[in-house]
Amino acid sequence: MKFLEHIDLTNCIRLNKLPDNITELKSLRYLALDGCNVDIVPRGFGGFKKMSSIFWFPTKMDGDWCSLEELGPLCHLRDLSIQYLENVPNSSIAARAVMGNKKHLLYLELSCYRDEKGEMEKMVEQTEEEKKPRGKQIEEGEKEGEEKTTREDEEGEEQSAEDEEKEGKEETSEEEEQRIETVFDELCPPPCLEDLFMTRYFGRRLPNWMQAPAASSFKSLRTIVLVDLTCCNQLPNGLCGMLNLDVMEIRRAPAIELIGPDFQSRASRDGGAIVTSPFPKLRVLSMGDLSLWKKWDWEEEGQGEAMAMPALEHLMIINCRLTHLPLGLASHKRCNLRTLLLERLTVLVSVENFPSVVTFKVLSCPKIKKIGGFSKLRKIIIEGCPQLRFLEGVPVLSSMELDDETWEITGTPARCTPKVYQVGMKPRLPENFTVTR
Repeated sequence: MKFLEHIDLTNCIRLNKLPDNITELKSLRYLALDGCNVDIVPRGFGGFKKMSSIFWFPTKMDGDWCSLEELGPLCHLRDLSIQYLENVPNSSIAARAVMGNKKHLLYLELSCYRDEKGEMEKMVEQTEEEKKPRGKQIEEGEKEGEEKTTREDEEGEEQSAEDEEKEGKEETSEEEEQRIETVFDELCPPPCLEDLFMTRYFGRRLPNWMQAPAASSFKSLRTIVLVDLTCCNQLPNGLCGMLNLDVMEIRRAPAIELIGPDFQSRASRDGGAIVTSPFPKLRVLSMGDLSLWKKWDWEEEGQGEAMAMPALEHLMIINCRLTHLPLGLASHKRCNLRTLLLERLTVLVSVENFPSVVTFKVLSCPKIKKIGGFSKLRKIIIEGCPQLRFLEGVPVLSSMELDDETWEITGTPARCTPKVYQVGMKPRLPENFTVTR
């Protein structure tokens, strides 16, 4: 097997150790440990000079030795996923990974901790299901409907227990937050990076290489996904200077209450005008489960000022406490935005002035009363918005789905006709709800 190049051990949940002699496979180029219980690599792992892809590389200390230092000599890596970074005691240990020398690195994932309960239970269930005879699977499937109510009750009790467990956990100390910040500061990827994922990071600030002006060096970066930023209370000001950024997703950042103007504006070093737009190529923006997010400070750009996110096509905002969307976003100048999803914005009152949006979904926004200024809107889906009264400024709207009922919109003034209904059971629009062309 000395010429073996590819090893994929994904979801080998009972595997908890790699053999020491794996280091003899000098031709190895690809190693995937996703879903395994391997928590350390053998010493000498850095001898894989041809290695190009490592997924789920475990970080662990053993005396003065850290597994991260085995990454130092691997200068041909293109894909790298590092787990358990909470185990790194200080920045000098992190520096042993020598991230800066990986001149071919395109994909990087940096993660702390592991969602062991969710991942392992899912994999065990999958394994046990595969072991069952086919007839047994069918029999259990037939019983599923009868057990649905009981299962939902049990899930509710389990969720309550999980919530209590979370509340009982000791909060991350300020010392731990500062430690992980310095560790991630040392894990600065090379400028050639194209895709960056960070999960379960618990520092209050994001790494300094995501701040201006350092962030502008990432001219190839196209995708950023930040998930479970448990303590982070401010987004970095350097992301808007990543000129080729195409997709950005931020999920579960419960400490963020304000997104200030620095997030979507670029400061000039000499005080002059900014020629390049902030986020000039960003097409997809998803912001989900920022549960305390109350304000987005973004004024509409003045005459001659470069507009932020001019290429934005798809916007999703889920589960926050914004009362309105900022003027810099809801602007008549914005001509590329095509799809808009707003879900669980529990205090949002109105949505107006999105002249280029073609498809709009507004779900579970109980306080919203007015939607207007959608001059190109053709399809809208509305669900769980009991106070909505006015849908206006929609001259080309042709289809509306309102609480699972589909309506065709025709004529001026607007005429709403149910698309499908049974004889004698014709749906009716809610009282005081009007559609105005």
